[in-house]
Amino acid sequence: MSRRFIGIDIDRSSVRVAIAGEEKGEIRLLAILHAPCDPPGEPDSALQELLGADKQLGDRMAAALPAGAAFVRRLTFPFAESRKIAAALPFELAARLPTSIDDFILAHQAPREDEGIFAVTAAAVDPAVIAPVLAPFDAAGLPLQTLDLAPFAQAAGLRSQIPEGILALLFEEEIIVALVEDGRVLDHRLLPVSTMPPEDKILSFVLKESEALQRGAGRSGLVLVPIGAGATPSLLDALSRQWEKVMIPPFFLDGAEVPPEFIPAVALALRAARGEKEGGINFRRGAFALKSEWGALKRGLIAAAILATLGLSLFIASAWLGYADRARQAESLRQEMTRAFRETFPGTPLLAEVPMQMQSKINELENRARLLGVGPQGSALTLLNEISLRTPADLRVDIREFTYTPETLRLDGSTTSFDAINRLAQSLGASPMFGTPQISDAKMSLDGSLVDFRLQLPLLAPKESP
Repeated sequence: MSRRFIGIDIDRSSVRVAIAGEEKGEIRLLAILHAPCDPPGEPDSALQELLGADKQLGDRMAAALPAGAAFVRRLTFPFAESRKIAAALPFELAARLPTSIDDFILAHQAPREDEGIFAVTAAAVDPAVIAPVLAPFDAAGLPLQTLDLAPFAQAAGLRSQIPEGILALLFEEEIIVALVEDGRVLDHRLLPVSTMPPEDKILSFVLKESEALQRGAGRSGLVLVPIGAGATPSLLDALSRQWEKVMIPPFFLDGAEVPPEFIPAVALALRAARGEKEGGINFRRGAFALKSEWGALKRGLIAAAILATLGLSLFIASAWLGYADRARQAESLRQEMTRAFRETFPGTPLLAEVPMQMQSKINELENRARLLGVGPQGSALTLLNEISLRTPADLRVDIREFTYTPETLRLDGSTTSFDAINRLAQSLGASPMFGTPQISDAKMSLDGSLVDFRLQLPLLAPKESP
């Protein structure tokens, strides 16, 4: 689901919530929720319980003020421009209302044309009524984008389900009977109550006002749609016996039909899905305009960016201090190595990095030491003596070249036969000073009297005595 639409129906004793989602262009009901107001008339804890832990960025929420909270008038204008209507609205309403509306919040529906005259339904609400309604939403951090007015909000939400008919909203604080057509309220009647009245009183009011609205509009056979907490099975049964057509909008959740008491919340969720594209009433304006979610998110991002910048600055400062300390240690070590080099090799100019030049001098000393017989392999004379002792006395061997390195000894020479070469290699291989001999080259001389050979002997370090 890319976005959720949430309708919130607040009564004196409870809060009912309907959550719908849009998937592939279709609105589908996802959940219906209910929580009591504790204490009655204060929905703060109920809103927090139902929606406080399930907020999602991009949610669109809608609620409705009670019909009795607003002054409603149906006006006509010779123009349809929204800007002109907004400018003329305060004067037109002031002339038709029994009280001053200088500080009131005004809202209106989109105009509807009839032979060049544009009809507009307008409403005015005292800010003192709006503030306590919005306070629980602000306290719970819930972005209520739409604050409409009953029964206009419910009629707009149920536009597809009730193209024409009579909508009866049976709430704890008021009973509303409205003549609706194409999602608009053409006329309505209101019965203010302090608590849910007895069913017989509700039945009498609904039937009487429904008949009056139907007759006044010159209609007959209109469908009656009773919804809300007062739409009990017994009341619906009584209405069905006395009104020709009674219908509950068919909404389903997990295969079960949604009860009538939740239909107003579902209607508000559908109203939220319509947004302001159809020009509905919305008192979220002026001092009560919703601060955008992006603004709150932007402030959070700025705070996070500031913290991240401070953290990065601390990291850079720490890294620089660490680098400076290591640089001082490295310079001190370099100076110490330079001093040690000059003391060890006096008179030697320092031409390169101290470690490299010191290693070069050490290698040079090791090579000289090997020539002098210092080291694990002994001197070249020692090795020659070992070869002489290990060469069988009956062999005639002529050594032409003796190559000595720290790891190997290479002999180039000639002897009388290939068998003599093998005997020489076996005899030298038995020495504790040499590893396994390798005959890398052996061939007959040009005159055919001798065999030239090359023999490589790995040098072994002498074993230490236990």
